[in-house]
Amino acid sequence: MTKALNIVAIFFIVVGVVGFLISIDDIKDAKETSEFWDKSASKYLDNSLISAQADDKALAYTNQIILSVVTLVSGVVVGVFFLALSKIISVLESIRDKKFDVIPQTNTTSSASFQTTP
Repeated sequence: MTKALNIVAIFFIVVGVVGFLISIDDIKDAKETSEFWDKSASKYLDNSLISAQADDKALAYTNQIILSVVTLVSGVVVGVFFLALSKIISVLESIRDKKFDVIPQTNTTSSASFQTTP
């Protein structure tokens, strides 16, 4: 059980990190596009279509960053959760399997017979 949880944890962590690494190129492209449209908007101040396009590209860039970071964080958090769950289960199993020395209880009452005198 703990091995399966460890494998699932590593899978989630790897998916989060790989998803983030894959999206780095998209972030760079979105940044370049956003910078291009920002320069164009500053050059042509009277054109509202260019300004609107610049705002849209800046928003797309921000969304791409947020999506990438959320992918990374969610993968790592879920992976750490499964690792912690695996550790908790292994600790509970070791406690269950541990043999405790039980001190035998001694009988406190004496079995000596009492003699009565007539």
